Amino acid sequence: MCSILVESIETAVAALEQALAADPHSLADETLRQLMPTVQRARNLLDATDVRLVGVFHAKKLGEADALTTIQWLAHKTRVPTADARERINAAASLRHLPQTEAAFAAGRIGKAQVLALARIDTERTAEKLEEGEHYLVEHAADDDYATFERILRAWRMAADPDGPEPRLPRRRFDLRRGPVGECDGRLLAPADEGAASDAALAPFERIEWERDWAEARRIHGADAAAHHLPRTASERRLAALLAVVSRGAGSPDGTREPKPLVNIVVTQAAFERALAQAAGLPVEPLDPTKAHEFDCRLTDGTPID
Repeated sequence: MCSILVESIETAVAALEQALAADPHSLADETLRQLMPTVQRARNLLDATDVRLVGVFHAKKLGEADALTTIQWLAHKTRVPTADARERINAAASLRHLPQTEAAFAAGRIGKAQVLALARIDTERTAEKLEEGEHYLVEHAADDDYATFERILRAWRMAADPDGPEPRLPRRRFDLRRGPVGECDGRLLAPADEGAASDAALAPFERIEWERDWAEARRIHGADAAAHHLPRTASERRLAALLAVVSRGAGSPDGTREPKPLVNIVVTQAAFERALAQAAGLPVEPLDPTKAHEFDCRLTDGTPID
């Protein structure tokens, strides 16, 4: 059995090397379209094999022979980011509790992304309901695009564990670091409603920057001006818009009233009626996790909110 496993992996590597030696441009368009799902299934099977082997490696603590943890060993010996190594270990651990997920992964029906998403909802508080609902979630993982699956998974989790693991404030973060020659590198993290309000505040300023770029492109290229002639990227225009907002705010007199942002929230009819019943003090049935997506709530740009 061990020799079969080794030979199978070596054969797969040789087959992939042979595939890479061929010219993909020689494929007909329809053939290439039909081939892409097969390539994804092959990738899923390879990931499933890797996760299974990593799980055994981790359980046997083989990295300790080099005085390293499994994560350290994988990062050092296989030259992958530590985050990637950690994900593979977590996936292997979660599959021990998710037999239907493991079967779908081993069949190539779902990928590592879906496995990790399912692993994140596998907690002590959801264990009993997940045992009942795993088949439902796995089928959506296999049949739906990832965005739809993620929405259904999120709705299921909220119904199965409406209180969440523990109360917590929305995550907020703003980092601005200075580089060796004075350049700035930043990162912003905000809740969905605050992010939408920020987008709304920046939008008119971005529009101004976009119009300036188009005016410059038309000045140089005339009627032949196209998007690739714009002198700045969308990110550069967004930065200019942000600086304009900051500059205007800094120049505003003290006591100026802050404009109240308008955030539109879209809910389904079922969610609206349920909210009305709750507000009126009427009894409502507990949410069925398999139908929780019918009570969807999101911003107009599609961002889901609790």
